[in-house]
Amino acid sequence: MKGAAMNNSSNKTLKKEINITELLYDFIFSFAFCNIFNIILGNYNSSLGFNFFLSFLFIFIIFVNTWNIEMIHINRYGKNSLFNIVFMIIQICVLIITLNNIDTYHWDILYKNLILYLTVLSFILTVQHTIQYFIVTDLIEKKITEPFIYILGGRTFGLFLGIILPQPYSLLFIMIGFFTSWLLPSFISRSLHAKTIIFSHVVKRCFIFTTGLFSSIIINNFITTVPKNWFIIFVNIALLYLFYQINIERFIDFSLTNQSGNSYLYHNYFIILGLCIINFTLPKLTENKLFLLFITGVFFFLIGNLWQNQYNKKGYKYSKYFFAIIFLIFLLGSLLSIILNYSLIVILLTIIFILLSYFIFNIKRTNPKL
Repeated sequence: MKGAAMNNSSNKTLKKEINITELLYDFIFSFAFCNIFNIILGNYNSSLGFNFFLSFLFIFIIFVNTWNIEMIHINRYGKNSLFNIVFMIIQICVLIITLNNIDTYHWDILYKNLILYLTVLSFILTVQHTIQYFIVTDLIEKKITEPFIYILGGRTFGLFLGIILPQPYSLLFIMIGFFTSWLLPSFISRSLHAKTIIFSHVVKRCFIFTTGLFSSIIINNFITTVPKNWFIIFVNIALLYLFYQINIERFIDFSLTNQSGNSYLYHNYFIILGLCIINFTLPKLTENKLFLLFITGVFFFLIGNLWQNQYNKKGYKYSKYFFAIIFLIFLLGSLLSIILNYSLIVILLTIIFILLSYFIFNIKRTNPKL
């Protein structure tokens, strides 16, 4: 009887729908996120050195992790309650304030402002999880929530010290915030499995967030401004979105259960990073260095998608041979585009060949006789 009850419970959770507030939160977060990191990358100059890349990496991961934690929180305690709605709206307000109050400042000022807003977002999540801990009655839910209170509290304290301390001590505490928020959930995965996430809901939320990033790229680069060779660039972006959509809708197994979601979300970092880099480079693709950065962004995007292979449906998991073919196509296409004076058309053809490989792979799996 217990087994039947658990099965019925899991079947119900697999049908969890995304409410309007979640949709609004995902789109606003992705739009703000994309534009914030466009400003960060725009502040780079050679005098900043390696510390800039470390700061960028840690701020990027903590920002994405903030969205991840809120998303997983709603996934586990996912009622369309006033409690959850209020905390999402508060975070939306902070994001809007962040976007409206950062500009192309001197990097040191921009850095401190970003850490300040991250500290506020982290504090909000800490309060949310603390209240959740006291209002839930289920002992398993309390067991899951308690470590996140310590993780988020530690991150908030580390980020706060990052605001008030000068470099290089500031970066040291940012690193502590990074490790506590990004890596510690992996070490408590056993307790997370005590109440599994609704995997289909996680995939849908990630899909919405990524679609929001694609929307931001289109708005920033094809509506507010029109870049040179805009049609070829737009087709490149459209094909990358098609690649992503095929991977999610056709390959990912939405019925998976007993998942912590950590690996899936870690792979998603590469997709998001790739799209942020692409968004930054599109208006300046005539510059050779930025063209190479654009190729790097496409590479991160493709890697993030391919690494989600473990979550594919049975019969749709890629072999090492298939990975090697995709990597070889991308490598040859990138080298050829550089040789031919940084040709966007060659990159376009490369993405088309990768998509064709996907279609051929699907046809052979669906019709083994072919």
